[in-house]
Amino acid sequence: MATYLKLRLSNQQNYVEIKLSHPEETYNTTAAAAGGDLDIICCVDVSGSMSGSPINNVCEVLRDIYQRTQKDYRLFTYNTQTDVKRTLKTLSERNDNLQASGGTSFACIFTAIKDYLLQNASAKKPITFIFMTDGQDNEPNGPALQKSVQMLKLMLSGMTNSPPITFHVIGFGEVNDAFLNQIRTFGTRQGLFRYSTESKELQNNFNDMFEYALNVRQFTIKFPNGKTYTANNIDNETVGFLTNDGDDLKTEQIYKEIDQRMMEYRQLFTQLKMTQVPERVKLQLSALRHDPIFANTQRKKKLDLRVYKNVDYFKKTNISGILQGYKDSITSDTWQKIQEQKQNWVDTYSKEDIYEIMRKSSDNILCLGIFVQRDEEVINNPAKGLKLLKVTNTIISYDSFINGMNLAKNNQQVQGQFTTLNDLYSIAGALADEQINAVIPLYINDEHMKRIRILEGIWLGYLYTLDSYGYDKQQEVALLKLLYEIIQQRTNTQRQKQVLIELEKVCRFIIDESQGFKTAEQFGEKTYEKLLKRLPIASTQEYDLSIPLMIGYLRNDLTSIYVKLET
Repeated sequence: MATYLKLRLSNQQNYVEIKLSHPEETYNTTAAAAGGDLDIICCVDVSGSMSGSPINNVCEVLRDIYQRTQKDYRLFTYNTQTDVKRTLKTLSERNDNLQASGGTSFACIFTAIKDYLLQNASAKKPITFIFMTDGQDNEPNGPALQKSVQMLKLMLSGMTNSPPITFHVIGFGEVNDAFLNQIRTFGTRQGLFRYSTESKELQNNFNDMFEYALNVRQFTIKFPNGKTYTANNIDNETVGFLTNDGDDLKTEQIYKEIDQRMMEYRQLFTQLKMTQVPERVKLQLSALRHDPIFANTQRKKKLDLRVYKNVDYFKKTNISGILQGYKDSITSDTWQKIQEQKQNWVDTYSKEDIYEIMRKSSDNILCLGIFVQRDEEVINNPAKGLKLLKVTNTIISYDSFINGMNLAKNNQQVQGQFTTLNDLYSIAGALADEQINAVIPLYINDEHMKRIRILEGIWLGYLYTLDSYGYDKQQEVALLKLLYEIIQQRTNTQRQKQVLIELEKVCRFIIDESQGFKTAEQFGEKTYEKLLKRLPIASTQEYDLSIPLMIGYLRNDLTSIYVKLET
């Protein structure tokens, strides 16, 4: 059974959106057929900065795609000139890889794309461009680039009634995030934007883009009056089109609350603010953001308001500068001490040790992988809404966690309900039966803890809300309950004892030094002090007694929180 949304756009026309009940069962055949008629063009940057591992990894994944699909998709390569004569088949048949040299001119590739669309305007099949670059244009404000963009947009504006044209974008290295996001919107359908921090990630991103592109679908809808409409869409569940007043629709849904509209505007303003966050921090924040469906709209609204507020903080705070300052101030003696910790602390995924991680970047940290269950209540009450299911033996860097979760996220075509994302989006741990969908940083050394503290809003926000912008002070308090659950699951192995010590150090630092914990409205430092004085605690939420227990434990003062029983 399908449901409809009908919205009047003019005196004679309406916009109709149809939501299908079980598209995965009804349209699998159509989807498979659509893939055969789909035109995919890979646009690969072959400028000098792509030489070595980046271009080799790109060539490897393109050959693999050809071997799997046996489709001779086109391959456009560009630096300051564009070569449009290659295909995935010709690349696969060559023994050598593409040669990377020269500068970067987006104007030449945009012109080549425009010419291709013009030559194939009568083909009447969906077209997807997978656009990959690792840098910025030689003349980012030059007239050639501006003119090529204008001409391409002009061409696309006249193709709105054609099958969908989509631009998916892969960024690598020092790219202009705002410009690449703009390219993603060039087509008649918005595409995806993925950022690769390492050249080996390019392979995963190319594979993801191809899988997504092959899901373009074409729907034919027939009305009771005999009229038929054809709609193209990349969404499994909904199709949209224009109808005239005379069309007979048996079901109409036009329920639009003012509050919902206001939230949409606020989300738009939030997105505008996000563009003003410094590039590197924005890439980290945007990498771990889901868009789940909430059963309770008020919780969704509360999270959106929180994100709106936190974006201001990330916009105004020079996080990258602070972290780089910390890194630059580390003395040679301290680096030597960190190097002595190499054997104990190694990222399971990248195989980089704590010394390599801290030397390589200023904003990566080592963490313990865990598997948790999040309920929607976590938005209002973090301590109650998150439950630890399993502690793993996996030590993983935050960058590796981001990369793994991005792959898991891209493999899912729909986000789904908030509570179901715990199973949908997870990565494998060090052992065969381990799953990871969250991480907690490990103290390890003082310089590492400085990073953890500055990045606290990012990792806590994602841990509790599946949104890196979703931080709230109450999450610092809730972390103590999570530590309590970890202690309950611990084993007596030397390794788990070692890991637990580092987790306790992080939590001890938070309760002793964090202003967030000290000023948390509920159950923070003030509540703990009331408990010690045996004063009543006024709250609309249930107070989890494991929290004061952990505070006393971390401060080595358990006797103060015990209630003496009279005999």
